[in-house]
Amino acid sequence: GVQGVARDMATATRMRTNLLNAGEDFVTGVGVEVYEGRLLLTGTLPNEGMQAETVSMAWKTEGVKDVINEIQMGASSLRDMAKDSWITTQLHSKITLDKKILAINYSVETVNGIIYLIGIAQSQAEMDRVIAHAKTIGYVKRITNHVRVKKGAT
Repeated sequence: GVQGVARDMATATRMRTNLLNAGEDFVTGVGVEVYEGRLLLTGTLPNEGMQAETVSMAWKTEGVKDVINEIQMGASSLRDMAKDSWITTQLHSKITLDKKILAINYSVETVNGIIYLIGIAQSQAEMDRVIAHAKTIGYVKRITNHVRVKKGAT
């Protein structure tokens, strides 16, 4: 509902503020998505220490119920970031145009050719459709799915 979306947006904003206070490398290197209090961290950081610090920040952020750490070590080139942005845009378009998918329930992040999904599927069939669309996009290396199926759905 609207209150849940507002809570998640507030949680994401608090986490992004924490990253901003931690320094530029954190802001540019880490992606934040929050769905039902589940915080998905994506992106790339240069070392494990920064990754551990980011996860610690996430757990201390008000409103966080779970932290999903998908941060990769290393760096992304401008070319990789452009491909990732293209992949994310392609998947958003495909699921938005599919009348059998409630696209607003999904957040998509792509890092180094890996698609990360979080959200809530109305049914297993809907989630399968989202995954099928993701598999048709060029440059995709892997799909990591953190979507949960709505309770009582088939």
